[in-house]
Amino acid sequence: MKKKRIKVFVFEQYFDSEFWDWDEKKSWFQNWEENKDKIFQEIYDRLKFYDTPETQLKIALIVHDKDRKNNGQLIDPHVHVYVELPTKRSLELVADRIGISQHFIDFANGRNKYFSFNQKAYLIHAQQPTKHQYELSEVETFGTIDYEKFILDNKDDFLKRSATVRYKEINESLDLIFDKVLFGQITYDEIMEDDSLYRLYANNEQRFISAFNSFSQYKARKTLKALRNCEFKLSVVYIQGNSGIGKSHLAQEIVEKLCDESEQLGYNGVSIYSASSSNPFDEYKGEEIILLDDLRPESMERADWLKVLDPMNRSRISARYRNKVIAARVIVLTNTETAESFFKNIKNEDLDQYVRRINLNVGITEKQFPRFEYDNYYNLSETKKLGEPKKERISANEFLERRYGFQPVFSSDDKELFLKKLIFDELLPKSFPKDKGVIRDVS
Repeated sequence: MKKKRIKVFVFEQYFDSEFWDWDEKKSWFQNWEENKDKIFQEIYDRLKFYDTPETQLKIALIVHDKDRKNNGQLIDPHVHVYVELPTKRSLELVADRIGISQHFIDFANGRNKYFSFNQKAYLIHAQQPTKHQYELSEVETFGTIDYEKFILDNKDDFLKRSATVRYKEINESLDLIFDKVLFGQITYDEIMEDDSLYRLYANNEQRFISAFNSFSQYKARKTLKALRNCEFKLSVVYIQGNSGIGKSHLAQEIVEKLCDESEQLGYNGVSIYSASSSNPFDEYKGEEIILLDDLRPESMERADWLKVLDPMNRSRISARYRNKVIAARVIVLTNTETAESFFKNIKNEDLDQYVRRINLNVGITEKQFPRFEYDNYYNLSETKKLGEPKKERISANEFLERRYGFQPVFSSDDKELFLKKLIFDELLPKSFPKDKGVIRDVS
């Protein structure tokens, strides 16, 4: 078999004596910083053996010890060596003369006309802008190469190649980030709180928006599928009380506690969506918990109200920019009006269509003689189908027939106790079941 012959090559090797066949000189590697000049000189002397009267060896050496790994730690120090021999020599014999395994020697295969150029540039990372930029003074050539002239002569070319490398690496980084967005591993809030991610977002906003929209539909459909498979039951909580009594604060405590407790049960990535009063679902991204704080009946079309509250909704809800599938485990609404009064404002619809979609009704009333600023009664009731329809007069000659109403469950003036029972007895078992099993009762 014909032996491989080389002329231009590079090698890199760690400062570990086990990789160098240098006899007693192996001890130099125990303190490479102090012995760096000796190590460089030894490599040069060993290869200078190949000099001829007409042509001399060309060599450039540098230590790479300032780059960092992906985990932020410094790399292990190692030497990079670029070599041009006067004539072609056996790869096996060259490796033996250097005192390293031939597997650590790299050379051009075929007609790679840029091999020499790229390898010399790599010594200081002239074309790798994201790597540590080493100084020209750190390169030792023993006068065989005018390395500074090489760098200056090709400065413009390096800048062009650096731009290409940076663009490629940014694109690769973006692809990875977009992939994480598509599967919920990076949230919008995390991007806004990280300077590097925010910069990428600002320069690629539409692509990010598209990725978040795709994820929201993916996540919502997974939630909807779990609901249809009876893996959980949608909980709709309506909180009513006078202005300033603490409805919004209570609602916020409920949704935040649900997030924390669901995570303890193994539900990862549960998030909260707080809707605005105008265009409530424009920013919805598939969140499992929805907070509709002090919305008005006119905030959504009547058909959209039904779709949002329908536990088996298969339709899209209208949003300003694109229709979206809304699928949640828990929906919390707050308002000063009772649920019946609120939905009566939606004209031309059967009131029962809305009331029966509310699972739990929370009423907050202030004590007659409060001792503290927030001294309230908290009343919990659940929606039940009435045994006999109830008629309510709505005009002199008209009656409204009601088939659904609210049945008391629990009341307390102890807010913490009330929250505990609401969350642990009512919401978590239905919407975030502990064993993630099938809930048969979805009536």
